[in-house]
Amino acid sequence: MITNLPNGTCWQGSVPRYYIDVQEVTDVQAALALAREYNFPVVVKNSGHDYKGRSSAPNSLSLWTYNHQPDITLTRNFIPDGCESGIDDVVTFGAGQAWDGIYRFAEAQNVTVAGGSASTVGAAGGWIAGGGHSPLSPVYGLGVDNVRQFRVVLPNGTYVTANACQNQDIFFALRGGGGGTFGVVMEMSTRALPQLTIQV
Repeated sequence: MITNLPNGTCWQGSVPRYYIDVQEVTDVQAALALAREYNFPVVVKNSGHDYKGRSSAPNSLSLWTYNHQPDITLTRNFIPDGCESGIDDVVTFGAGQAWDGIYRFAEAQNVTVAGGSASTVGAAGGWIAGGGHSPLSPVYGLGVDNVRQFRVVLPNGTYVTANACQNQDIFFALRGGGGGTFGVVMEMSTRALPQLTIQV
């Protein structure tokens, strides 16, 4: 049976009108320049798990960071940019990397990362910007307690490194200040903890 639909406009709801498949820093810089020129609201989306809907908005330009996945690395005695000495071993990954890939990498390297319980959640976006709750938080703290450095594109298009030695205000803000609020995180370095046997 075919039913006649009423005349009217069908709106997209809370779905962005435009998407940019972010694969490089320059993609974000160009998108932000475009958004400024045409006065588009911007949202940042990795896996889209944000139950508050902050990775989506009507009539917006969406920066989809899922495909920005450079190789995950382990650095022993990591020295944050601008600092003088090493502080911790860290695992570094790009904005598109989900916990599943990070956990697999960490296990292969005999380390543990304090991350989220859902393996499909993107680690460097809304998870960390919301505080970074982890099953390991009672032992090692929240994700924000473990992150050691970010590389982020600011709203004006500047690509900066933020850590305890430089851009400390951005470093503080990105650790729990809300997803996409202060910039588009492209890379995150977090503590590599001793390997643990975890049972869930």
